Amino acid sequence: MGDSGADLTHRAYELAIGAGLGTWEHSTDVFSHHDDTRPRSGLSRLVGARKGRPGQLVLHVFEDGVVIERHRGSLRGALSESVTADLVELEGTPASGSRVGLRLTLASGEALVLLEPVTGSCETLTLVASRCRSTSPDPLPYRDAVAALPAESWI
Repeated sequence: MGDSGADLTHRAYELAIGAGLGTWEHSTDVFSHHDDTRPRSGLSRLVGARKGRPGQLVLHVFEDGVVIERHRGSLRGALSESVTADLVELEGTPASGSRVGLRLTLASGEALVLLEPVTGSCETLTLVASRCRSTSPDPLPYRDAVAALPAESWI
């Protein structure tokens, strides 16, 4: 895994212990599909075009689950076996190649699409997807993945 510069926070650690998520593996900065509301086109709109700046969320990966934490905001955690995770196909450009996102649906029904920053890789999202349930073996089109999500972010 590449170093994203994200650290495990005390509150994410406490939630993980309480939920039985096991040993911390790593953390990475990500964006939610809600994080960039400025009108743009193409890939830059989807991934936030915040080159060199950390994401608005941190995805903490543990041996048996994940914690999603908003900087200075709320957080949620769950065991991998109770999360549905589907890779999402994002439109790429010839320079950037194709990219993927990850739609996570928790047992509570809360769902969001996570996008790694433009400068990141999809290794963490792919790892999380491999550990959770999936509704499709193939990446979902971005529009289909966000169509049923709430208009406002829950985290």
